[in-house]
Formats: sequence, structure tokens, C-alpha cells
Amino acid sequence: MFALPGRLDAAVGSFAPWLILIFGFLFTSIVICFADLARYFDRTGGAQLYAGTAFGPVVGFQTGWLLYLSRVAALGANTMVLVAYAGALWPVLNDPVASSIASVVVLVTFTAINVIGVKRAMEALSGFTILKLLPLIGLVIWGLFEAAPAPQFQLPEFTAVESIALVALYAFVGFEGANVPAGEMRDAKRTLPKAMITTIILATLFYFAIQWVYTNSAGSLADTETPLVALAEHYIGPTGAIVLGLAAVFSIAGNVMAGVVSAPRMTFGLAEDGLLPRWFAHISPRFGTPDRSILFYGGLGLVVALSGTFVLLAIVTSLARLLSYLLCIAALTVIRKRAGLDTFASIWAFVRHWGVPAVATAMCLWAASQSTFEAWRVLGLFVVLGALLYWIARYSLTKAGPDNEELDA
Repeated sequence: MFALPGRLDAAVGSFAPWLILIFGFLFTSIVICFADLARYFDRTGGAQLYAGTAFGPVVGFQTGWLLYLSRVAALGANTMVLVAYAGALWPVLNDPVASSIASVVVLVTFTAINVIGVKRAMEALSGFTILKLLPLIGLVIWGLFEAAPAPQFQLPEFTAVESIALVALYAFVGFEGANVPAGEMRDAKRTLPKAMITTIILATLFYFAIQWVYTNSAGSLADTETPLVALAEHYIGPTGAIVLGLAAVFSIAGNVMAGVVSAPRMTFGLAEDGLLPRWFAHISPRFGTPDRSILFYGGLGLVVALSGTFVLLAIVTSLARLLSYLLCIAALTVIRKRAGLDTFASIWAFVRHWGVPAVATAMCLWAASQSTFEAWRVLGLFVVLGALLYWIARYSLTKAGPDNEELDA
């Protein structure tokens, strides 16, 4: 949401806040499907576990790999936004060479912190969390009182909605990460579904408030890559711009740090299960962390950050996640059938077990169809890379012989 308000306003004008509400409502159907899946599992794994249970290890791997790719693209996109907001505070970073150097410094630093130890990484993440929220909440409250309502509400052309759909959905993706560490949670089958649904509702309302304030102030703001800094400067002055800029830097840095903490554990887990080469399962003898998986993720994210644009990376991130969501929604139907659940027991059961997945599936298919050829091409290259790594892992297990039969199974 630090990068989207200006783009949404430019695409659909006064309809932007209501588009957030509509997308949030539709996206909730996807979250409900994941919440229902969480009721069947108290093991670590998330989407990879769900798809693998329903359709076997190959589909499980591709589902997990798609989510990993979405994390890589998100790492690149968020690093670009982080440097853009830092450039609002230190203009020297607006130079292309300086911004590239800053991206390298950010990702190398966060990768090094994670290699050294997860405790230090979590301490840094906690610090970012403390520093990021209050200025943003304060700006929203200030703007809700100060912004004048839009003089006219206009429905945009549907083609305008289509053009911005995947970028807007980028604000909602990422919830599926909560399912991954279910095996380490207390009473995950009960608490996780409630937490997921509550969070998506609160996030949608907060996003709506941010977009409403921005859209109803957009006529007084300059076109910029840092829309919320411009909004804070408009209402509070230079001090507000500095405070919001710092909040954005800390918030996005926390997001980047969280990705570098969690995503490498995905390739580590896939390697532990024999679905990626054992190289990814290496543990640093000095620090006790999955150093190679961390370095691979940081390096791949750096390449993506230096070679893409925010819009393209946001689209690739959303596209990869939408495909993994489709696989998990299909898995839910299979898992319910195996559990012997009567999905026609009542009208509510029918709506929950067939209606909600149908809406979620339609949402994913429609949104994915809005993607560009370039996004499909980038995603396709990464999928081919994953298939190659999977083949190497399975070939290595076959060559290893009977000692690995249990792992191979």
C-alpha cells in the first residue's frame, strides 16, 4: 500500500477505494478456503502440504515452488519500493546507479543477518514492526478528518479495472505464509482459521481507509513513486513527509526482512523432503542456519530487483500465488471428499463447501487472465528452473540407491 494508491487512483479515479473493498471481499473467499484447509492439518507445510496430500509430491512441489517464486518477485518489488521511499529522504538515491547500489546493500545486509542467525533476524524484524505502524495510522486518522469527499462518484471502464487488477491484488497476497508453520502453533486447527479471516477483513478496511484518504486528496498531490510521502507532506508539511518516509522505509524493510527469514526455509524444507537437491539443505556449521538456501534466495531476489520494474514484479508475484491458490482450492475439494464430509447437509454447508470455492476459483482465473505475456514468460522461466532442480533431486535419489527408498516414497 506504500506504492499502490497513486497507481489505483490513476487507473480508476474515485472508484479506487471501492475497488479495494470489492477485491478484499472477493479475496476473502480464497482466504476462507485456506482457513478450511487449515482445519484438517496441524503439520508444518502450508500450501505445499495441502496440494501434495491431495495430488501427490509432484503437484505439491510445484505449488510450493510457485509460492517461493512469488516470494522472490515480491522481494525484488519491495526492495525497489524501499529504495524509492529512501530516495524521498535522501535524493541522491534517485540516481539509477545509486538506487542499484542501495538495492545491493539492502539485500546483502539482510541476507548476511539471516545467515548469522535467525535470532538476530527476528530482533531486527521486531524493531521494524514497532517503528512502522504508528505514523501510518496517524496519517490515515488525520486524512479522514481533513480530506474532502470526492465531488462525484464515477464507475470506471471495465478495461481500466482489468488493467490494474493484478497490481491491486498484490496488496492482499501473502496471507498463505501463516499456514506454513502450523506444526509449531498451539491448537492450529482452531486458532489459525479465525486469525486468517479476521486479518483479511481488518487489512481490507485499513487499505480502504488509506486509499480513500489518498483518492480524495489526489487533486492536490503530484504524481510520484512515493504517494504516501506526498500525502503526508500535503497535510502535515515537510516534517510529516520525513516521518512517513521513515515509516515506509522501516515497514518495507520489515517486509523484506520477513521474506528473507521465511522463504529460504521453503527451499530447505523441499530439499529435506527430497524434492530439491540436497545442496539447499546445507546447515552452516558455525551459525546453524540454512546458509545456502538463504544465499540463493537473496541472490535471486537481487537479480530480480535489478532487472525488473515494480508493476511487472507485482504482477508476477500475484500471478504465481493465484496459480498456487487454484491448486489448493482444488485440493480442498479432494480432502473434504476423503474425509467423508457431507457437503449437502444444509444450505450453509453447500454455500461454504461449493459456493465459496467457486467464487474463489472464478476470482483466481479472472485475475490470472489479466496478466501480461511478459509476466507469464518470466514466471515460465522460473517454473522451468524449478522443474530442472526437481529432476536433479529425484535423479540424485535414484542414483543413491535403496538407502533412500523411504525418503523417495
